[in-house]
Amino acid sequence: MLTAHLQGDTFLVRAAMRSVEFKVVETDPDEYCIVAPDTEIFCEGEPIVREDEDKLDDVGYVPGS
Repeated sequence: MLTAHLQGDTFLVRAAMRSVEFKVVETDPDEYCIVAPDTEIFCEGEPIVREDEDKLDDVGYVPGS
């Protein structure tokens, strides 16, 4: 199954009776990417902590504004 994703989108990969969620953080050279069963996923750096990311949607105080 082919799916198109923009930067910031998330998608699930199911294998070995587990599901792992991935987030598109960068695409090159286009603004979108196509994910297919033979797509190679490169994982660099630390995993994104969902709790920290969810906090970005909360109402908060922005210093200096």
